[in-house]
Amino acid sequence: MQARFITVNGIRTRYLTAGDPCGMPLLMVHGRILSAEHWFCNVDALGENFYVVAADTLGSGFTGPADFSQGAHPVEQRVDHLEALVDALGFGEFYASGSSHGALLSTLLHLRMPDRLTKLVVNGSAAFASPEILAASVDATLRRDDPRIGQLTLRGWHDWMRCYVYDPACLPDAAFTPVMTAYAQDWVMDCWRESLKGHKEMATRPDLRIGHRLDQIRADTLLVWGRDDAGAPLSDAEPLVAGIERARLEVFDNCGHMPMMEHPDRFNTVVRDFLLGREN
Repeated sequence: MQARFITVNGIRTRYLTAGDPCGMPLLMVHGRILSAEHWFCNVDALGENFYVVAADTLGSGFTGPADFSQGAHPVEQRVDHLEALVDALGFGEFYASGSSHGALLSTLLHLRMPDRLTKLVVNGSAAFASPEILAASVDATLRRDDPRIGQLTLRGWHDWMRCYVYDPACLPDAAFTPVMTAYAQDWVMDCWRESLKGHKEMATRPDLRIGHRLDQIRADTLLVWGRDDAGAPLSDAEPLVAGIERARLEVFDNCGHMPMMEHPDRFNTVVRDFLLGREN
């Protein structure tokens, strides 16, 4: 695994990468709290079969500075940035795996370029829920985490992530050192707040929502869900399986919101087999 930077639409963009650049590209899109380290346990393993690019999304990690306080909606800006990134990297056909908020971004990216993004992995995401549920989640997150999230120590990050997983022993401290460093940048917290607040406007932006457009998703789609995910209950996956034409569900027992960290060996195997067409 290597860390690299590329300038995309004038924005310095960081990504973690592994694999042969001539291989099939796999774009990995993290959730709204972490950075590319979300995929710390997966980049090298999946890089054995794919050209993996795990990017810090716009305004997250070390991709920025960015300003979400004006202009297009933060979700729209992030999808624009991902589209420009895959073009800058020269991707033709590619696959994507998105987690939580990243699942929303990668699915919206598919709807923009269905002939290029042809396989999709959706990992436990409440981002497909109604705008009312999203708004309530945003309010709770802002009350709980602002401004504490910008002041966390390394141990504090480990403790803070406990509520997202079934067994906190799975969390690798090494994954959170870059995250802690990223939040020390003076612009990141503003991006984090504005991105969260943007979710409260989703009711007026049907073009940035997915639930009513599931029949438009043409990619082969794998849904990976933790049975014990409190933030994105397993019941949230049911309408996705029913509404997406070529979707199947893989449920991980003893697993919360982070199957890629909680059960990395199984996750890597399931995702690899799906993308290579080996699934049952």
